[in-house]
Amino acid sequence: MGDLENDGFTLIEMMIVISIIGILAAVAMPNFMAYRNKTYTLDADALFVSAKANIEEFYQERGRFPKNNKEAGLLEPEKIQSNFVSSLEVENGAVHIMYSNRVDDDLLKGYTVTYRPSIFTNNPVASIAWVCGYQESQEGFLVMGQNRTNFHKDAPTSCK
Repeated sequence: MGDLENDGFTLIEMMIVISIIGILAAVAMPNFMAYRNKTYTLDADALFVSAKANIEEFYQERGRFPKNNKEAGLLEPEKIQSNFVSSLEVENGAVHIMYSNRVDDDLLKGYTVTYRPSIFTNNPVASIAWVCGYQESQEGFLVMGQNRTNFHKDAPTSCK
């Protein structure tokens, strides 16, 4: 009779492999979450940029901010959508973007972020600065529109 070979793994070898997989997963998961959250933010930001141009042009021409989407030359709020945004509404110059239920993060799902225009009080024809979410405006600037931001302050967005 010949020697019997052991073709299986020992318990130690299996534990080492499982430990390595655990370490790799612990490193990869935060990076994946950050990438996913950046996708949500970029989706909303892209829609805001297109609306912002219309609002700024309206302000330069008329000296006031548009009251609604129609005045801003945009579609109705629920018709402006993307993968992770369910609507974009203009209200007295402010842009309210609602995240859709396709967002996996419960800190954003169904919540709204508001971008508000602010004008320099000493020179209202100067370029418009935008205030996002819970951010404060700079001194000497008047912020227009109502802030309807309602997500948790720890939500993964580009503005707070």
